Amino acid sequence: MKLKDAHFPSESFDAVIALNLLEHVLNPNGLIEEVNRILRPGGVFLFKTVRIDSMAARKRGFDWDHLKWPGHFVWFSRKTLLSMLSNSGYTVKKFTVTGIPYIPGVKRYMDHRISGSKEESGKTGTGKNSRSSKPLVKRVITMILKSWMLKRVFAWTIATFHLGDTATVLAVKGIDKN
Repeated sequence: MKLKDAHFPSESFDAVIALNLLEHVLNPNGLIEEVNRILRPGGVFLFKTVRIDSMAARKRGFDWDHLKWPGHFVWFSRKTLLSMLSNSGYTVKKFTVTGIPYIPGVKRYMDHRISGSKEESGKTGTGKNSRSSKPLVKRVITMILKSWMLKRVFAWTIATFHLGDTATVLAVKGIDKN
């Protein structure tokens, strides 16, 4: 179902949230314009989508996970997102890079952990050398996932250096006069 098919009255919402949706829509410009139509002046459009200009996309090329079909029809760079929003009458208040960046070994580790392979499930971790038997990447990721402080440092690093695969955007209907 398309948003337009819901026949919402114009200027009837204060906020619209679309998380991980734009890349799955054949006409994202149409969706952005429809959201603009149903938002009140000063209304907020918050969305999250993949970034084709991410470090992972550049590094992995055609092997980038977000290029796999079916699923994603459209990919955005910061420039294309800002242009589409500006052309549709939005002012971008915040553009934050999010998501896990490409780090060699991370995807392999995560795939291995999810699959529940013998090697992963067979280790009890009770021996003297059990900590050192884990690969460094695995130990670092486990530490990050368990520590709220490290999660914050990791998220700050991703945002500061624009390393993540996704962007979270906060846009407001109407042009900023400042």
